[in-house]
Amino acid sequence: MSVEKTKLFALAQPYAVSSGRIDGQTAYFAASERRDGQILLSTGPGRAASVISDGPGGCMGLFPLDPNNSRSLLAIEGFYPIFQSEGAGVALYTAGSDLTRPWTRRRICDLPFLHRVAMVTAAGTPTLLAATLCSRKDFRDDWSWPGALYRIEARPGDAMWPIDPHPLLDHLTKNHGLFVRRHAGRETLYIGADEGVFSIEVPKNNSQWKIERIFDWPTSDIAVMDLDNDGEDEILTIEPFHGNKACVYKQIDGRWQSVFEHAVDFGHVAWAGKIRGRTSVILGSRGGGKELILLTLDDPSLWRFKSTILDMNVAPMNIIVENESECDVVLAANGETNEAATYKIT
Repeated sequence: MSVEKTKLFALAQPYAVSSGRIDGQTAYFAASERRDGQILLSTGPGRAASVISDGPGGCMGLFPLDPNNSRSLLAIEGFYPIFQSEGAGVALYTAGSDLTRPWTRRRICDLPFLHRVAMVTAAGTPTLLAATLCSRKDFRDDWSWPGALYRIEARPGDAMWPIDPHPLLDHLTKNHGLFVRRHAGRETLYIGADEGVFSIEVPKNNSQWKIERIFDWPTSDIAVMDLDNDGEDEILTIEPFHGNKACVYKQIDGRWQSVFEHAVDFGHVAWAGKIRGRTSVILGSRGGGKELILLTLDDPSLWRFKSTILDMNVAPMNIIVENESECDVVLAANGETNEAATYKIT
């Protein structure tokens, strides 16, 4: 396995990354969490970055409305370090004909302490699911005001997208994990918080949202897939909030049991998928060695992984992975080195 790193562009306090397609080319997006931080766009190594926005910053997430035509981009904004996030919300950025010029920005909703969002289709309607870290803070380390998961119907023509006044799931503290599993024509949302992990089945018609608490211990980041190819999903977690261990859980005799653990330090990246066609996990730590590490499943029966260090001393904040025919590409927001970088794996 070969790994080739390329620095796409410099970006102060990078946090969020995403990808899509613009004019038939792969587009890479990265955004800063600092006040007045930028959102940048690159269409590949060696190509100059375009500035989508020079503020307001505090970006926790970027999401093209259509990955195949990514000229409309949702961004969580106003979530500034450290937890100065009363003014957080979602904005819609729209490109003009000239990608080198800043995109048009329109604030579409306000949601204090908004930290994670995901797009699903509920009963045929595009729906934004938005999770808050908490609902209020009286001081920096105050966690006495739980957050919630909200449902927001996507109506791009409206001046303000209406927020359902009743949260879909209430009383969530320190939410950091939000993952949508799309499989067999269904969408299931997994959300992690101090209260545990919840699965939420997205309705395909006008039926009720099905919510189940599957773990009851504090959990941070989450990824879900069938890691051992037995037809049943496993769950990858970081525990607890910004925690010190990554775990893989498998259902054995009707109970979720840990089958693999790996130490992290201020864990902040948990990804599961295929790298060069092989089941893999990618973990990132903001503390200690601040590494980005690839774990490839060598022996599913023993849950034995082969470890490959992708980078050290970079403190990855978030990543996305693009699986291409000739290679796989990891895009990382590296907080320690103030860069967005790609790792080409062949």
